[in-house]
Amino acid sequence: ITSSKMPEPGGRYTVILLMDVLQLVQDRQGLLKGIRGLLVPEGRLLIALPHAKTSWRIRLRWAGLDGHYEDGAVKNYSLTEMYEEGQAAGFRVIHCEPTVYDTPWTGLIDLIGQVCWPLYHVLMRWKRRRVMANWLESTGFRLVCVKSS
Repeated sequence: ITSSKMPEPGGRYTVILLMDVLQLVQDRQGLLKGIRGLLVPEGRLLIALPHAKTSWRIRLRWAGLDGHYEDGAVKNYSLTEMYEEGQAAGFRVIHCEPTVYDTPWTGLIDLIGQVCWPLYHVLMRWKRRRVMANWLESTGFRLVCVKSS
């Protein structure tokens, strides 16, 4: 998406979703400002972004094993950078939450989910508790932003 392909501004939308897209865009500020022009006053922008700076991902990259978040990504965000990007485009972050705990056991946990739902449910609750205790170990973040006046 380029800013030249954005619809004409006019404040027509109350909510716009931007799910796992922003990190792939070259002109992120142009896109965010274009979206801001499409929102009504106090309109909401819901953003989901991956977080490539968990301790597990850093270890994988150090070992040369992880290219998942690098493939096609123009920008890998830290939590602070996510807030700053939205504010620079005229948004106020009103809610932020982590997605899921990043662990080397993710593949095994997902496999368990295919054969034993009760155990998978227990493990997913464990992952949720872990990520809520340490947001910086989240695989990503979800933000709710409001168009600033």
